[in-house]
Amino acid sequence: MQKRPYDLKLIMLAVASLVLGIVLYIAAGPRWFSFYGLATVTLVALPVLAFILFRAFRELELSRWPVIAILLPPLLAALVQIGFWLAFFEGGPGAVPLAAARAMILPHLDTALTLAGIIVSALVVWLILRGAMKRGD
Repeated sequence: MQKRPYDLKLIMLAVASLVLGIVLYIAAGPRWFSFYGLATVTLVALPVLAFILFRAFRELELSRWPVIAILLPPLLAALVQIGFWLAFFEGGPGAVPLAAARAMILPHLDTALTLAGIIVSALVVWLILRGAMKRGD
């Protein structure tokens, strides 16, 4: 059996993630997708991306710690996103403090979260490009 090239694996992951996102959007609707959809796609796609990168880094004899260090924060953020909304919708009267805390904190974090997203995205691109390097002979 022939091994799939690295770039084909990444393209397949991107297409599968897009299809999953579209299916979730259609199945759950726009409201529920806004709460859980992107986080769910992230929870599915990032472990697969980590596996692809781990294999590429191993073949290139590179340390795999950067993969863990860079992909773990968005994975944890997706878990927090899902956990927050689960606690909010299942919390009954206990959800009021959650909503109040979110309303107070989020406006102050808006710029920082955008910047963090840009930085993590750039680092993920760096990981993908580093995994595409050819080994010197």
